Amino acid sequence: MMSENRFDYAVVVFIDILGFREMVSDDAQSTNPRYLPRIIDTIHRVREQKTDTLSIESFSDSVIISAPLSVTSVVAALDTAIKLQRSFVLADVLVRGGVSFGKHYNQNNVLFSEALVSAYEHESMHAKVPRIVIDPNMLDWLVNHQDFTPQLRTHVNSLLCKDRDNWKFLHYIDDVALHHGVVLRRVKSKISNPSILEKIRWLVDYHNHCARRGGFNGLAIPGFEVVFDDVT
Repeated sequence: MMSENRFDYAVVVFIDILGFREMVSDDAQSTNPRYLPRIIDTIHRVREQKTDTLSIESFSDSVIISAPLSVTSVVAALDTAIKLQRSFVLADVLVRGGVSFGKHYNQNNVLFSEALVSAYEHESMHAKVPRIVIDPNMLDWLVNHQDFTPQLRTHVNSLLCKDRDNWKFLHYIDDVALHHGVVLRRVKSKISNPSILEKIRWLVDYHNHCARRGGFNGLAIPGFEVVFDDVT
């Protein structure tokens, strides 16, 4: 937790829940809300698994993960963001976001944060599709820090994937999260909105990359193809 009245450096992950307006509208008109329980359950379960240094806060369509800046807290924030995105996907909720760092104050119900502004800008300007992108300056700080051991380097490399536009994003699909191929198969043929179609196209490409890299060729979805690169 940040020191009282101190404007300290922190790592921040800003996550935006996609389609939030429609979720609220659907649940508001239903006697049995579908999305609210999923969102509550997902955030609560990830909170139970987080380290003590991390804070996870949620309001409206936003989730914010933050911690005082250190090598271990950055790695913990990346791990936690992946768990959160993966859990949301398994609940059929898509998100996108950004990870950055900077000065950060969050005490007494007051949030004043350069790090949050930067993470939000990366989400809004660079994420575009359902991915959580990493501020290159954040990654540069991490990999050049004296506490960044070879073991941590190997671990962080496993958490990242490089897109065709060279942005690195959190690699959240594992063997379990390949479940979302069922959802993608169902919706991709029904989408006509160009903005939503772009997101679904990207997800299918990423899904196929993960399926084939893991040797699950039978889970690949035909129709789109974009090559992703592992971070080395």
